[in-house]
Parts: sequence; structure tokens; C-alpha cells
Amino acid sequence: MNILIVLARGCAPLLLAAVLALTVRPGAANAILVQDLGVLDPGDSGLLFQYKPSGSFEDDYSFEVSQQAEIAAAALSLNFSNLVHISNFALSLFEGTPSSPSNLLASGSGSVVALNFGDLFPGEDYFLRAEGDSDGVFGGSYLGGYSLSAVPLPPALVLFLSALGILALGRYFRRS
Repeated sequence: MNILIVLARGCAPLLLAAVLALTVRPGAANAILVQDLGVLDPGDSGLLFQYKPSGSFEDDYSFEVSQQAEIAAAALSLNFSNLVHISNFALSLFEGTPSSPSNLLASGSGSVVALNFGDLFPGEDYFLRAEGDSDGVFGGSYLGGYSLSAVPLPPALVLFLSALGILALGRYFRRS
């Protein structure tokens, strides 16, 4: 039994290639994927996984935020020699919609990409774009994730508001 597990672990790239070979249609064109993640709240997170047949691809994940937030996103291309491979892999964060992006907010490229961006505002449209060239024998695949967190008040603002409160109290007691 242990020998089978070791053999299966050592053959994982070959098993993956065999599974992909059964699902790949030669010459299949890569359509542009647009997935709506909906309205995200601070604390929300998710995983993104895509298999791509050979050719260029552009996958967009659109979302809005319910309150001011910051996002951390990361993605990596799952490369197994020349069997499953993505070159020119990039991850970008845009303001706007996939059909009409208005601002590039953050971008990175390579086989492993990490993005951090603060100041996402409610009422605005945003989207993450994963793109690259699936050039392995059996295409390519990537795995990614995102996480949103609330933007904390800056310490200077807290200090300023408490000073205003103290001044208002002092003025109130001086009058009475």
C-alpha cells in the first residue's frame, strides 16, 4: 500500500498530464472568462483555479466592495516541465468593468504574483485580471486567491478627533 502511494506521488505530473490529455480538445480556442464575484465584505476571501487549453487567455473576476477595504491577491502558474505550462503570466487589479477598464491600480508578472492595494471604495467597480500564454503540451493552469480586509482609521485621525473632543469639553465647562 505504501509503495502505491509513493508511486502515485512520484507520478503526479504524469497523472495530471494524462487527465488533461483526456479533457483537452486540440485547437480549442480560449474564450475570455468573466466571472462576477458580487459584492465583497471585509473578511471575505476566495480561491481561483483555472485550466487553460493551449493559447493566450484573459480571465476577469469582477467585484464591488460593501465598505472601504484593502485587497491582497496572489496567483501562481502551475508549471510541470513542458507538459502543463503558462508563460507571460500576469495578475492585475483594475478599477472599472472588464469591458471598459478605467484605471490600472496594481499589477505584477512572473510565475508567482502577489498584489496589495488599499482604498477600494463602495459604489465602484473593480476586477482582477489573470492573463498569459498557455503553451504546455496539455495547456496550462493557474491557482490564485484573494482576501479583503477593512481599512483601519489612521492613528493621526483618532488623535485629532480626541483633541477636538477635549477642547469641546473644556469650552463647555468654562461656560458653565
